[in-house]
Amino acid sequence: MKMRYFFLLLLALSQAPAWAQGALPVLHVHENVSTHILSPEPIQYVDLSTDQVAGDLPAPNLLRLKPKTGDTDTCVVTIAGERFLMQYRLAYGPADSADTQVRLDPLQAGAYLHPAVELSTADMKRFALQLLQRKPRGPRSRARGQGLRATVNQVATVGDYYFVDLSLRNKSAIPFTLDRLRCLVEDRKVLRATNFQQVEVQPLFQLYDTRRFARRYRNVLVFRKFTFPEEKVFRLEVTEAPLSGRRVCLELRYADILRADAL
Repeated sequence: MKMRYFFLLLLALSQAPAWAQGALPVLHVHENVSTHILSPEPIQYVDLSTDQVAGDLPAPNLLRLKPKTGDTDTCVVTIAGERFLMQYRLAYGPADSADTQVRLDPLQAGAYLHPAVELSTADMKRFALQLLQRKPRGPRSRARGQGLRATVNQVATVGDYYFVDLSLRNKSAIPFTLDRLRCLVEDRKVLRATNFQQVEVQPLFQLYDTRRFARRYRNVLVFRKFTFPEEKVFRLEVTEAPLSGRRVCLELRYADILRADAL
């Protein structure tokens, strides 16, 4: 599988725009200055043509580069995202002229479809916003307690992905600070504690990163397709940060997932 990805990447390189065959965009670097390349989507692949330049990913969409010495050979850096491929030539120069922050523009990059990514982050955001514009036909699940009301407004599907529209309403005068949002598949009935099974499911994407709200909260969580038997439920657990530590839980049966609308 890795060889297939590598072959597709080479194919994308061969079909890159004209600058890939001629003059590449230049980034100026220095061994005492870190150069940060900010991508609009998660970076999937990076290649440095020389080992005299160090690079790492402090965040999924941030590439940090720094020459190891002041005598650096010509280096070409290749960056592949979910839907683009970009190349730069690194040029050594004075510290005061080094590029410290570069924003990668996909419009100037070559088109590239990463074989492991069916929906890009941009696609997920677009579909999530589209879901919020829909009028829910009725809540899929509700729960309340301690001045909170939680609702799964709707569940939708795009290919092998589930989109879950979640809202919270705080009826208390105390603002709610979100500590954790856990997504679990667990037994519907607990017969014996020793036999209880629980598996955490991580969302691939969430539309908003809101951590604190006074009255209302709404978000869309995106999951890769999963299945579970009827004796289990999909549980969403929202927990408030200490000290007050309020908590509210929602449950969805697999039948609720199967009734998901197509986006």
